[in-house]
Amino acid sequence: MKSFATTAFLLVLAWNQAVRAEPFILSGPPLETADRGYSAYRPIADFLTEKTGERFVHYAASSWLSYVKAMRNGDYDIVFDEPHFVAWRAAALSHVPLIRLPGALDFVVISRSDDDDIVKLSDLAGHKVCAGAPHDLGTLVMQLQFANPVRQPQIQSISGTESMFNGLMRGLCRGAVMSTTAYKTYKDGRRKSRVRILHLSEPLPNWALTAGPRIPALLQETIRTALLSPDGVVATAALREAFPGHGQWLATGKEEYQDFAGLLHPFYGFSR
Repeated sequence: MKSFATTAFLLVLAWNQAVRAEPFILSGPPLETADRGYSAYRPIADFLTEKTGERFVHYAASSWLSYVKAMRNGDYDIVFDEPHFVAWRAAALSHVPLIRLPGALDFVVISRSDDDDIVKLSDLAGHKVCAGAPHDLGTLVMQLQFANPVRQPQIQSISGTESMFNGLMRGLCRGAVMSTTAYKTYKDGRRKSRVRILHLSEPLPNWALTAGPRIPALLQETIRTALLSPDGVVATAALREAFPGHGQWLATGKEEYQDFAGLLHPFYGFSR
């Protein structure tokens, strides 16, 4: 009996060591080319490996479908993405937001200024709106304003603010959704005069980096401190360059994101 107990203990010990030997996985949505994603995330993985003594590796998802599936299944230990995903992981997967970009995210819904039938947001009910594909934050924020799903606008999926604006101008859609930051880049008064703002959203917290439950709380705090340090600022430079004008990281926590998990509930796999 003693021999059996000893053997069982050694097996459990060996299993625990094997589990700890597995690297922690760092990832984010596939918004860039594979090379750009590698150059943005690989320095962070190497930096965390050096600073913590644990092994971190970057995994680049090949598509949005694979990213969402892996993220939803809890395959990632460190993830950087938008507030609705951050909030859902915190609520459903016990992820902890560690750091975020400063500032807030908000969105505008616009129509053509010469479209006399679309003068308020509710007029878009049943009409096509040029917007990001499902899971897009601006699209979800706009749809949230229509309590009755039957009355929600139809989404004409388009990538890129310029394409959305052009689609609106060509009559491809009766409205368009874009970030307020992107809208403000239209400094040409002639172009701004061609649209009217139907809705300005409430601000949401910015993109954030979260740590999953396989990372112990003490290690999570070590990661937060390391990434907020001057060396951490250098290690994350390539990633932050994708968000010009947002500045340095800020420490954050679950309380900033707890109100937004429900944005994803209409989608398969995000109801829990």
